[in-house]
Amino acid sequence: PLACAVATAAFNLINTPQVLEGVNAKRALFVDHLQQIDAQFDLFSDIRGMGLLIGAALKPQHHGRARDFLYAADVMRFVPSLVIDDSDIAEGMARFAQAVKNVLSA
Repeated sequence: PLACAVATAAFNLINTPQVLEGVNAKRALFVDHLQQIDAQFDLFSDIRGMGLLIGAALKPQHHGRARDFLYAADVMRFVPSLVIDDSDIAEGMARFAQAVKNVLSA
């Protein structure tokens, strides 16, 4: 019963127009930052996903280097909180861009 109550409360919070509209705006912000990084470094072949489950697939010339960026596969995965602050997105993407720059210049 406790788990069901928690799930219902979470669903009721997430399933509001304010949160859902915020998710769309935050996704657009993430994608914009990733596109800027791609324009600078020619890094991604695809940015995909739904909502804030975002994957940025590396271009073939970077395959196998995802580990150098985030110790991951050939797709950078971003899964932030649904209520993440825009300033946190901007800071995180700036740090990611610096990491990309450091890896590619090494």
